[in-house]
Amino acid sequence: MRVETLYTDSSGTYRVTADIRENNRTAHVLSIVDNDYGGDADWDDFSRDEQAAIHQLLLEEYDAVTGDDELEADDSSDEDGDDPPSDY
Repeated sequence: MRVETLYTDSSGTYRVTADIRENNRTAHVLSIVDNDYGGDADWDDFSRDEQAAIHQLLLEEYDAVTGDDELEADDSSDEDGDDPPSDY
């Protein structure tokens, strides 16, 4: 699924577009564009910490779009169900 997020650091704000693979939640960054000036930025222009922060923002956007947070909350409520019979 394609998602887009904004990442801001000391040098400006960037619009990051990526494809998120649902099966392993990896992000393939398609483009990074300076939000103020429209110029392209390279993934290698960012430190490892910045890359990790961008990746996290992309996954948060993916979760917001797909509603994964709601599914995780629903899964925890299933644990409150009845226990199976003891002879089961």
